[in-house]
Amino acid sequence: MLTVLIDNGHGKDTPGKRSPVWPDGTQLFEYEFNRRLAVKLLELCKEHAGLQPVIIVPELNDVGLTARAKRANNFKNHNAVLVSLHGNAGPEPAHGWEVWTAPGQTKSDKLAEFIYEEVANSNLGIAMR
Repeated sequence: MLTVLIDNGHGKDTPGKRSPVWPDGTQLFEYEFNRRLAVKLLELCKEHAGLQPVIIVPELNDVGLTARAKRANNFKNHNAVLVSLHGNAGPEPAHGWEVWTAPGQTKSDKLAEFIYEEVANSNLGIAMR
């Protein structure tokens, strides 16, 4: 069993962490995007045998990096991988999203490819610009 630790990044009260207002008047707030993405990732992981997902930051307000790292480290004796979600925002023409792993070929690359493909092919109900 692989435990998938899902860190949904910044909280509602984190300054900045939002896109510019787009021409249609909408704006992406990273905490909203990350939490929707985290729930979708949780659901996708539950559909696959051998994956046990855990959201390590259920709070809406910001939980600092040190506290998030401590929560992840509570699983150090498990077969676990940490997925830290962050939404990139910037002025046009910047758009899109990305998945990163450690340099070189690692065990996490297969999971990263799974996440990328599943999210790219799903309807999150979020504008993916």
